[in-house]
Amino acid sequence: AKVALPPPAAMTDKELLYLSEPESEEEEGSDLPFFIQYPRSANLLLVILYAGVGILYFVTVLGWSPETSFYAVAQILTTVGYGDLPFGEVKGFVTAYVLVGLAIVANVMNDIFNEVLNSAEDQFSKNVHRAGHFLNADSDSDAAPAHSRRCAQWRDLLHALLTYIFLVCAWVLFFRNYEACSCSYGITGVEDCDLERCVDTGGSTLSYREAVYEAVITFATVGFGDYSPKSRLGRVLGGILMIFGVLAFATLVGSIASLLDAFKDSYKKKLRVSPQVFHAIDLNGSGVLGKGEFRSYMLLREGKVSLGLLATIDKLFDSIDRNGNGSLSFDEINEAEKKAALFYQES
Repeated sequence: AKVALPPPAAMTDKELLYLSEPESEEEEGSDLPFFIQYPRSANLLLVILYAGVGILYFVTVLGWSPETSFYAVAQILTTVGYGDLPFGEVKGFVTAYVLVGLAIVANVMNDIFNEVLNSAEDQFSKNVHRAGHFLNADSDSDAAPAHSRRCAQWRDLLHALLTYIFLVCAWVLFFRNYEACSCSYGITGVEDCDLERCVDTGGSTLSYREAVYEAVITFATVGFGDYSPKSRLGRVLGGILMIFGVLAFATLVGSIASLLDAFKDSYKKKLRVSPQVFHAIDLNGSGVLGKGEFRSYMLLREGKVSLGLLATIDKLFDSIDRNGNGSLSFDEINEAEKKAALFYQES
């Protein structure tokens, strides 16, 4: 039975605002702040502004070159932290700057995590549509067989791996050839080092094996600091490769985790489809599932909820259903929402 909602005139303006839903995506985003409507653009502008402040400060206060300043900011943003740059008497600023940088990185990671959740929700929707098309024998269905979806995950993994290998190779080839031996410069310059006789005068050397080690350690954000870029060009290019390398490494790790999760989930789905689970969802014991029960079954099958969570939701339903008639009116739900909001405000 449909629940009759009270007419708009019977509600306050605040209740109408709370309950009203946008009719379109344009209406939904019209009153939202820029950083919510366009999180990627906002994050990019935030990172550029953050980097600009750091570079300007290090150039004007510490007298560093723009190349070294950019290199320092890149280390902070990627959390590599070689430890090869002395910050002298500005450790207070650097401490605050690093904390702000961590907040920015956390915000970016939070947005990425939300995108992953939205992607998982979209994938769940696609899976349901595919199942519907398959059962209806829809010849125009775009449903892809399971093996093709698994192939797509392998392709993503291969793409991430090749990107990571490419960046590692770029790092190795550049630094092994351009900084095979370096006297460095400025605050990290090697005293009495002569570039013409670099090895003999104590310059920093780098072999192919050490360059590979440096790349892997850098992209993994470990940054031991025993090897790091020394030249001006090396620090500019190193800062750029550092950023893209860390992103590539994170993407590679995510692809591996996604593939492993897909393998594990395929076995978990088999465990979720059992007579015991069916009877747990069949609340009225009729031996068949209604539409509402089938929704619970699909959410459980896809791993979106657990039996424990469904039981908790059922208990919540019972606590709101004060008259015990097995259904909820809008007034009952609205009253429960208001009580919950008041409780959280007071606590």
